[in-house]
Amino acid sequence: MAKAAAETKLGIKLPSLLREFYLHTAKREDINYAVEVLVSVDRLYFKDDYLVFYEENQCVCFWGISRDNLGDKDPTVAQGWFTSEDTDDADWTDSSEDHALPLSEFLLSMLIMQMQVEQGPTGIHRYSRCNRNSVMYPTDWNHCVSYLGGKSDVYWKPGSMILLSTTGKTVGIAGLGRTEADLMEIAETFGIEWRSD
Repeated sequence: MAKAAAETKLGIKLPSLLREFYLHTAKREDINYAVEVLVSVDRLYFKDDYLVFYEENQCVCFWGISRDNLGDKDPTVAQGWFTSEDTDDADWTDSSEDHALPLSEFLLSMLIMQMQVEQGPTGIHRYSRCNRNSVMYPTDWNHCVSYLGGKSDVYWKPGSMILLSTTGKTVGIAGLGRTEADLMEIAETFGIEWRSD
């Protein structure tokens, strides 16, 4: 009922895949709100002609589907982010860019990341900062999702997750693992050293 009301209010028909996702998972806080936020169906909104259905937990960025692509079977998800704190203007990724994902892959990636945070590691965090040219990117880790037009990336494997945020030539790194051994493995795999503070 809520989905039909939202469609009527917005004057659209949700992609069937997104409708199904809301139908089966909308009330699951463990997989929709652990780190990022699935926009509740009654709060769906358009920004710059994109239907926004997922938000970063601090609303730094958000994900949506172009109005023109809502009728596609598996529409591409674009990411938007505010250009500054003083404006409501947003930049959006282009649907043809390498880090843009079809809806099915985006939802799966978010599901994996949310479950990893909620049910996986017990909260052992470490942070680091280094030159981006010194970071090694392994092929046996899953590249979960990109943020801010590819400037931030999340990689994961069972028990561990790492967020890499690039600013110019510097990469800020946040690691999450179940044990200290997990964090040591992350450091060795990515060629980094954790800060001691």
